[in-house]
Amino acid sequence: MRQLYKNYGLLAFLILILIAGASSLFLPLTLSSDENTERRLLIKNLSLTSEQAFLEIEKSLAISESFPTTLPVEPAIRNWLNNAEDSAEALQTNLSELQKNNPKLNVQVAQLDTQTVLDPKGGIKKLESTNPNDAWYFQAKNNPNSSTKSLSIEGDSHDLLKISRTETIHNEDGAPVGIFHQTETTDRVKKKLEELVLKCECKIYLIDPKFNPVFTSAEIKRLRSNFLKSAEFQRLALSHFNNKNALSQNEFHVTEFHEAKEDFSLVTKNIPSLNALLLVEQDLKSDVAPNLNPLWIKASIYGACSFLILLLVFLRMRQFKQQIERTAATDRLTSLPNRQAFDFIFQQAVADSERSRQTLCVALIDVDHLKKVNEKNGHLIGDHVLKEIAMIAKRSLRESDIICRWGGEEFLILLKNCSLEKATAIAENLRNTIANNDFSRTTDLAKKRLSITVSMGVAECKVHETDDSVFERAEVALKQAKENGRNGVYFAE
Repeated sequence: MRQLYKNYGLLAFLILILIAGASSLFLPLTLSSDENTERRLLIKNLSLTSEQAFLEIEKSLAISESFPTTLPVEPAIRNWLNNAEDSAEALQTNLSELQKNNPKLNVQVAQLDTQTVLDPKGGIKKLESTNPNDAWYFQAKNNPNSSTKSLSIEGDSHDLLKISRTETIHNEDGAPVGIFHQTETTDRVKKKLEELVLKCECKIYLIDPKFNPVFTSAEIKRLRSNFLKSAEFQRLALSHFNNKNALSQNEFHVTEFHEAKEDFSLVTKNIPSLNALLLVEQDLKSDVAPNLNPLWIKASIYGACSFLILLLVFLRMRQFKQQIERTAATDRLTSLPNRQAFDFIFQQAVADSERSRQTLCVALIDVDHLKKVNEKNGHLIGDHVLKEIAMIAKRSLRESDIICRWGGEEFLILLKNCSLEKATAIAENLRNTIANNDFSRTTDLAKKRLSITVSMGVAECKVHETDDSVFERAEVALKQAKENGRNGVYFAE
């Protein structure tokens, strides 16, 4: 129990804090009134409806679905602009055919040098700067390097949108020679907004800067005429029309109003390209059912979410704990177990050896003259040597053998189920492999062949011998190897 508390006491404390914090948020929400909750949900739904209405208008402002994206009958247009023979008649025929296939389209082509326009309905005529219907030509002529799109509201009931596109035509040398202009009248926006009105049980309409409705339909005509003339609403509308900040114009504003004993919420958004204000209105006392769940459903959802959060916290903390334990028990340079981890491994190995009556040996390795290598080639080369020796040892030793970083330039190998004679042979084989290895092959830091040797001391663990004693005998054997010229293996009796 004490070990359990030691491992997970902090986790339990964090869980209690999480439960207390979540409960402090859950209980006030549960005890809040249904009326206020319904009001918030309704306003949220109203904002979503407003976003849909705005997107439908934006689609039509961008371009109609049937609007050509490239110039139609382009060869005929260029022939007429180049004053080719019979080109006017051919172009008018092509434009008439195009308009016949799409009655909503009206296409015109104008020559820059003669200031004349060819219309499929009216033939060739002179353009006049005083005529408002010819304004598109003079605007494009003054700015020939950009195409433009515009939109206006028209129709007897103000329910049609007229989209126009003006594009300058250039010759092969890149010089402007003509202007292409096409318009299309569409009721697409009206239909889409009517669908939203029926679906969302709300009112959607547009008003101009004089607070008059300019976009209406059968379902949208039921307006609050008195409300539109109220000072409170007109202040709100003027703040939209007078605000030139682009970021502010893209914002939706939700406001609550009261008229004729009715409370309703109104979402407003400015549409600069139409010079109009989008209004989406809904009665706060409508039949929209409140999205309120019984207490037990809320409690179940809360409990499931809390359990999931606690489970994730538990798994994450356990992962951190294991990661910390691995980091504490691993040498960062060679990724081998460090000395602290090896002490625990050795105690277990000794117990297994005494229980199975199998011999156990240790081999202590010291890298010869590593300090000179560091002084001559740099510490990066020295680190590379230690990592390479660790990799060679793991490849050369048996699967049951364990090697650790003992400290500095020393390694310690634990040889299970291995006699002193066999352990000495294994150590000799490892020493020979290291001596014959070219350490420069696996690094770009060394410019020429780099040979390294090691000295090793081997000792067999005796019955009931302490770890300090066997390590001390291995050190004595290692010292003997170093005193006798290094690059050798000695064992302790």
